This record gives sequence, structure tokens and C-alpha cells, in this order.
Amino acid sequence: MANLEYQKAMRDRFALEPDTVLWLLLDQVAHLFHKALETEIKPYGISLEQAAALAVINAIGDGATTGEVAQWLFLTPHSVSEMLTRMQKNGLVNKITERVNKRRKTLTLTAKGRQILEQTQKMETIHRLMSHLTEEQRQQMSSSLVLLRDKAIQDLALSKQLLYP
Repeated sequence: MANLEYQKAMRDRFALEPDTVLWLLLDQVAHLFHKALETEIKPYGISLEQAAALAVINAIGDGATTGEVAQWLFLTPHSVSEMLTRMQKNGLVNKITERVNKRRKTLTLTAKGRQILEQTQKMETIHRLMSHLTEEQRQQMSSSLVLLRDKAIQDLALSKQLLYP
């Protein structure tokens, strides 16, 4: 009920369309989660994007490529390559040149990268914020977000080959 009241108040006060209200709300939540997580991740000396890259490399497994990481994160390969170079300098990942195709580099996590990944996956902020949702609400939100993500991918003609979930 509170959600409907919020949407109505936003429409009435600011003359916004319902879809615009939802988009603004989604944007607000994303920014607030980002700020909360940045605060918690700061002691590890990495950015949220680097934490996401660690999680993606781990999910893909040894042999992940820059292009695959970029695709998962919806970032350009160039920006991911620069980020991975910084992560390599900080001892978080290894870039391994393939023997057959010398231009192709695969990625693995270092022991330090795995340790930080393990610590960041236990961040309390995510669990604390998500704990306000019931299991049913979490499933509904997940289903809705996947639908929206997949529609945006379709509209932008992006590949969803390597997406999780």
C-alpha cells in the first residue's frame, strides 16, 4: 500500500508518469545501495566495480577473458581492461597470455583476490538492506528485475549469453 501511495504522491506533486516514478525509484535505490556498499568496501582498498569483477571472474572460472567480464558488467572492454590492469598491479588478478594466441589473455584470481572476494561477499550492508524483504518479495523483485534487464538487453541489441541469473 505504501508503494501505491508513494507513486500517487510523486505523480500528483511532480506530474510524473507512473513508469517515470518507477524508474526514479529504481535509480534512487541503486544509488543508495551503491553509496552504502562503497562505505563498507572501502577498507578492502577496492572499488565496487573491482569487487564485481572479482565475483565475475570467480563465477566464470579460470580462463575468463576481459571481453567476458565486460559483457557481464555491461562495460566496454577497454574500461574493463584498464580496471583489470590496475587490479593486476594490486595483486588481485593474474593476466595470462595464451600460448597459441599471444593477443588473448585469460584471467585468474590471485590468493589475495580470492581473499578479498570472500570478505566482500560477506558484506553486511547487502544482507541488512535485503532483510527487509520477505522471501516472496525477493523472488518477485528478482523476477521483475530480470524481465527489465532482459528487455533492455533486447532493445539495445546486446548479447545475454553470459548473464547470471
